[in-house]
Amino acid sequence: NLNGLQGNAVRIYIDGFPVEYLGGGYNLNNLPGGVIDRLEVYKGVVPADKATDALGGAVNIVSRKLYDDKIELSYQTGSYNTHRASFLASKKVNQRFAFTLEGYYNYSDNDFLMGNVRNIVVDSIPDRFGNGLITSIRVDTLNRVRRFHDAHRSSFIQAGLHWSDLSWADQLSFTCNFSNRFDEVQTLNIAQGFALLGRTGETTAFNQSLNYVKRFFDKKLELRYRGVISNSIQATKNDFLNRINWNKEIIPAPRPLDSLDVETEGFNHAHRFSVSYNINENQRLSVYNFYARSRFFRKDNRNPFIELDGELINRNELPSFFTKNVASIDWSGDLFDEKLSSVLFGKHYFYNAQTIVPFNNSLPNLEVKDSEMGYGGALKYEFTNRFFIRGSYEFAVRIPTEREVYGDFININSNFNLIPEQSDNFNLGIAYEKKFKKALRINTTLDGFIRDTKDLIWLTPDGAFQQFRNNRAVRSLG
Repeated sequence: NLNGLQGNAVRIYIDGFPVEYLGGGYNLNNLPGGVIDRLEVYKGVVPADKATDALGGAVNIVSRKLYDDKIELSYQTGSYNTHRASFLASKKVNQRFAFTLEGYYNYSDNDFLMGNVRNIVVDSIPDRFGNGLITSIRVDTLNRVRRFHDAHRSSFIQAGLHWSDLSWADQLSFTCNFSNRFDEVQTLNIAQGFALLGRTGETTAFNQSLNYVKRFFDKKLELRYRGVISNSIQATKNDFLNRINWNKEIIPAPRPLDSLDVETEGFNHAHRFSVSYNINENQRLSVYNFYARSRFFRKDNRNPFIELDGELINRNELPSFFTKNVASIDWSGDLFDEKLSSVLFGKHYFYNAQTIVPFNNSLPNLEVKDSEMGYGGALKYEFTNRFFIRGSYEFAVRIPTEREVYGDFININSNFNLIPEQSDNFNLGIAYEKKFKKALRINTTLDGFIRDTKDLIWLTPDGAFQQFRNNRAVRSLG
């Protein structure tokens, strides 16, 4: 949550690249500290070099770079049968080439204690044959209950080849990684008073990445490219067809739960390209472009076929597509003996979603596309090296995600009427630092912000299911 906005409004990056296009292995929740160099948090204007649609801020995870002969291992254990392990290894073959290997493993039962939990209880009395007869269903409250069927397991391994100081590349890296994440799904809504047992979710992904940097004209002109190709499979299964309460007693229902065996198989490629030119020592002009395209299949492994005009159609073979492009231009400069720092930028956003769905004995092609413009700037003035004031404004846009448009094939319905979010973001802050000899330093900041957002995308009830919809207006002040 950054300045009142949360969820997809806050973008997560790994080394400046959107985490959602890195194959599913990287996640802010399961990255061990040993593989992270630092976290960069942007609460105001997000730098244009990220070149994507961050509406309310961003978090950039900067990974550690080890190109010397080194091996690092770490292991942690804790409550709820939690185990976390990570390793980093690198081998410097010569001055221009290095090999790296890294990975991690996480596991936890997540069987923590909960208090004041709503619980459905079935009261019954035996009949004359000794069988139980249901008399009533009531709601009780449990003061302490241990959570169950909520385990998490994730693993990741990556190998990389790295070159530097080549005649045609200052930096060149090629990496491949494999990731797996498994979760037991305990309950959809803890307020319902019952639990789910038997539902699991698993994601497996294979990812390849190429990174290239070259500088020309005495390093005045810089070219950067990063491309990613990934293949992922997200599977959800449910084999236990009854609801149970927090005492692990079966709760009778008019009908058992539907069994689930569904998958989403995706093929993605994403590319970020940038050109930057240093006009002089104090001014820099940059152009960025980010393009991504996904092709995926929603597969119901238990009911794959439907009948249309007497012909069986395998709906598991009907593809869907999602395309995003964000282009931006950025100027930055320092004025008045570098006391005033300024940034001006503009962005163009475009997305297109297409799918084929069985409907009324036909296979119509649903499509939605939209494009928007964004812009902004930031100023910072240093009165002294310990006292400065800063302000920024951005008309920000966020494109709906694949999940928001297409749903999740289980509990969330699709919505092809979604439009991008738009927000007027204002930020103003002042900072002062005071040093007392060498042992004490006091740093004081005061920041204010306004987020005036239109068409905010929010998950709302849709009958027995849910659906992402645009809320007309949301304002946050802080």
